[in-house]
Amino acid sequence: MSRSRKSPAIKPGDHIRVDFGGRLVYGVVTSVRGDRVHVQLDIEGTDEPVAGLYEEKQLVHM
Repeated sequence: MSRSRKSPAIKPGDHIRVDFGGRLVYGVVTSVRGDRVHVQLDIEGTDEPVAGLYEEKQLVHM
C-alpha cells in the first residue's frame, strides 16, 4: 500500500548541514511544519546561533 504523503525524515533535535552563504554549516532542527524546517545554525564568527527557514530538500541529514 502506498501513502500519498510520506512522514518527514527530519524532526526537531536532528543535526543537519545546510548551504549558507556558499558554504556548508551545521545546525539543529528546532521545528518542522509541512515541508518547512526551522533550523538553528552554528555560524562561525557569530556570538549567537542564527535562525533559518528551509525546505526539507535543502538540508543534509547527519
